[in-house]
Amino acid sequence: MGDIVVIWNDETSPPGRLVSAMEKAGVSWRDVRADQGEDLPDLDGTAAVVLLGGYMAAYEEDQYPWLAAEKAFARRAVERDVPVLGICLGAQLLADALGGQVFKADKPEVGVVQLSFTPEGRADPVVGPLPSKVFAFHQDTFDVPPGAQLLARSDRFPHIFRFGSALALQFHPETPTDLALSWGEEAATSILEPAGLTVDEYAAMVRASDRDLEVAAEGLFSRWLSSLSR
Repeated sequence: MGDIVVIWNDETSPPGRLVSAMEKAGVSWRDVRADQGEDLPDLDGTAAVVLLGGYMAAYEEDQYPWLAAEKAFARRAVERDVPVLGICLGAQLLADALGGQVFKADKPEVGVVQLSFTPEGRADPVVGPLPSKVFAFHQDTFDVPPGAQLLARSDRFPHIFRFGSALALQFHPETPTDLALSWGEEAATSILEPAGLTVDEYAAMVRASDRDLEVAAEGLFSRWLSSLSR
């Protein structure tokens, strides 16, 4: 199996818990800092692609020009049946690349949120075993691309879909608690306040689910990595 290509969009949105899962699985990967101008690789020899999160919006190509190239890269990967995992912004980039639409939400969705799974979602070998509570931190959302299969949603937004070889996750399984807490402090007025949360309320919610979210992420990434060899 070739390398897993992990594409960064933002210094403050690293692969986090995914790194531990890749190390445990014994797979090889390479980081590509698209946000720092690094070129996207050739898909030949690429085992899978991971599109990470970021503070920017998927539709802001004028300000962040690498996003257009990243969407085209993701679309080519899906056309060639290369597995692609999109996380938060990465999920939105996939939605846009595959024919959906990304847009600003009426208000942010942050903290620990409850998902409802479709029957197809609960039958899915990768995401089906997930508990219903996940960690989210986003102010944009998307329409699921035509032909995609919706696997789970919160009471407000779609959260998981499959389209061919692509798996999109609007939530953040990769984010450890300390990083989630720092996001809340940095975005207290820009995101938490519009979401109706204080920093203390947000922090208490995240800390209370710390271990559950970690265990869920370990299982999710392990199952996704195992699926690459099948």
